[in-house]
Amino acid sequence: MKQKTIQVVAFAALCGIIMGTLPTGALAATDGSKSANTANQTTHTSSTAKAKPVQKQIPKAQDYWKNRFGLQIDLTNVINSVTDKGKQVAATMKVKNNSGKKLRLPDYELYVLMDNKKEYAMISSENSARVLSQGEVVEWRLMSPVVEDDMAAPVRFIWKEVNREVYPKKETVVAVMDIVQNAWENDYTPITDPAMIKEWGQSFQLQALSDSSMLTYTPVSIMKSSGKPAQVAERFKEKLETVHVVTIRVLNRNNIRENVPDIKLTAWSNNDLYQSTKLGKAPESLMPGEGATLRYAVETGANTVLTGLKLLTSESFLPPGAADPTKAATYQVGRLYINIPNRGTSQVVPTDYRLRDKLNFSDSSDLFPEGLNVSMEEETLLENKEAGFRALLLRFKFENKSSSSITMPSYQFELEDKDGSRFGGERLGAKTDKKSLLPSAAIVESHMFVIPDGSKEPEMLLHVVDNREEQTYPFIVDTFRFKTSYDNTGDLLFDMYPFQLKISDWEGKWLRGGAEMAETTSYALRLKLNIDRAKQVMADPSLLKIKLELTDHSGRMLGSKLFSLVEEPLLREGEQNIIFENIDMMGVKYPVAVSFYEILDTPYGPVKRFLGRVIRS
Repeated sequence: MKQKTIQVVAFAALCGIIMGTLPTGALAATDGSKSANTANQTTHTSSTAKAKPVQKQIPKAQDYWKNRFGLQIDLTNVINSVTDKGKQVAATMKVKNNSGKKLRLPDYELYVLMDNKKEYAMISSENSARVLSQGEVVEWRLMSPVVEDDMAAPVRFIWKEVNREVYPKKETVVAVMDIVQNAWENDYTPITDPAMIKEWGQSFQLQALSDSSMLTYTPVSIMKSSGKPAQVAERFKEKLETVHVVTIRVLNRNNIRENVPDIKLTAWSNNDLYQSTKLGKAPESLMPGEGATLRYAVETGANTVLTGLKLLTSESFLPPGAADPTKAATYQVGRLYINIPNRGTSQVVPTDYRLRDKLNFSDSSDLFPEGLNVSMEEETLLENKEAGFRALLLRFKFENKSSSSITMPSYQFELEDKDGSRFGGERLGAKTDKKSLLPSAAIVESHMFVIPDGSKEPEMLLHVVDNREEQTYPFIVDTFRFKTSYDNTGDLLFDMYPFQLKISDWEGKWLRGGAEMAETTSYALRLKLNIDRAKQVMADPSLLKIKLELTDHSGRMLGSKLFSLVEEPLLREGEQNIIFENIDMMGVKYPVAVSFYEILDTPYGPVKRFLGRVIRS
C-alpha cells in the first residue's frame, strides 16, 4: 500500500536538539507507513475485508512546541519576494523558552508548502540563535531557495524529523502551521490588520519589532516645502515637482536606552505610491525620556493629495556560513499604515505671540538647541517712498542661556498675511549660521520683508523655517501670530535694538563766515545723548548706522552726516557738536530741521528708516 504524504507548511525552522538527549521514538510516524519487519510478508487472498490504517492527526506547531518542549512560538512575518530568478520565501518568528531550563532548539527541518503542491526546504539564517536560556526570547529567521514559479504562494509550514542514516531517508512530520496571514510581497502589499492601521495624530508603538520596546511614535505634520526638487523628475509622465515634508516624533518612554530602528516611509494618494527620502540624520539610540524627530521628503505631482503613509522596516537573512552582514538578503516589510485627513496636509497651529516674549517652540521642533532663547525684540512697518517699496523690519535676539557654547542653526523666517500670501525675508548683515555663541551671550539678527503696499491688515503670521541639512527641502516647524505697528519712535527717543537713544538736550545755530551775505555757511547741531545698550548683546556693525540730514522747510537737502553706534565715525553718548559745512544759502526756506535715519543695507539697496527730527524755528 502506497505511503500517504501529508503535506503541511510551518513558519520558521527550529534547528538543534534539546540540551541532553531528546527521545525521538515518541514522535509520530507518517500515517500509513509500513513496519520494517513486515516488508517481505506475503499477502493472502481472503474474503475478509482488509483493516484500514488509523490516520493520526498531525499536531499544530504552537501546541506541539509548547507541550513537548515548553517553547512558545509566534509567527511574525512571511515574505514572498519576487527576485530576478524567481520567487523566494522568507519567514521570521519569535521563540520564547518557558520550559524553566536552558534548551537547545530541536534538530528538525522546516519545509514550506506552496499552493502549487510543491515543497521547499527552509534554511536557517546564520545569526539565528540555537540555544535559549530560561525565559529568553529570540527571533528565528529562515529562507527558502529561489522558486522558479513566481506565481506560487506559501500556504503551510511543515516541521519534519529526518533520519538520513537509513536508505532511503525517513521523514516524519511532527508539526504543521497553516499560514493565515498575508505574505508580504512588495510596497504594494496592503496592510489590512485593524491593529496596524492608525489615524493621523494617534500615537503608536511598533510591537512587531520588539514586545519590550517603549518607543512611542506620533505623526506631527505634513507640510508642503518652500523649495522644489533641484531637478524635476517624472513618474509615468507625471512631473514630481512638489515636496511634502512628513514629520514624526519618537519618544523613549522606557527606563533604559533603546535603539531607534531604521524606518522607511512610503506615501499614498489613493492607489498611487510615492517613495520618500529621509531628511537629516536620525539618532541611533535614545536615552530614557529622550525624544527625536524623524522627517521625510515626498516628491509628488503639483496637485497630488496624500491619503496615507506606510511605515516599513527591514528583515535580513544571513546565508549559512556567512559572517559578513553585507552578505545578508534584506527585505522591507510593512509594519503600519497611517490615514491622512484634511486633503493630505496638516497645518502647524499658530501660537499667539507678544513682542519681546520668548518664542515657545513646539516639542516636535528641534531646530534651535535647548538653552537657546529666541525673541522678537523689534517690529517696524516701514513706509519708504524713496526706495519704492513697503517693508516690515523684524529684529530677533538669540540668547544662550546654557552653560556651554551653542552653534547657530540654519534657519529662515517667512511672513503670511490674512489672505494667505507668503513673503520671504531677507536677513540683513552677516549671517551667523554655524557660528558659536558663548554662554550668557546674545546676538541680534535683523530681517526685512517686502510686503504689498496696499496691505493694511496689522495681523501677520511668522513661519519659522528649518533649512539645516535639508536645504533642498525647507519646511515650517512653528508658526506665531503677531500684530504689526507703524514705527512709534518719538522725535527724541529712538529704538535701534540693542540700542536706545534719547536726546536729552539740543541746540542748532548758523556759523557764518566774514561776509554777512556769504553764499555758503555752516550749521552746528549741539546734541546731548543718552545711549542705553542691552547687556551682553552683540550686533552687526553694518546694521548700526545713523544718518543725520539737514533740510529746509521745502524739503531741500542742505547737508548730511553718517555715524555708527559701534565704530568710527562714532555717535557718542554725552554732549557733542555736529557741523554741517558748505551749505548753499541761496533760496533756503525756514525753519530748518535735522532728521535722524537708521540706514539699512539690503539686497535692494540702502533703505532709510525714519527715527525722528529736531526743528529750529
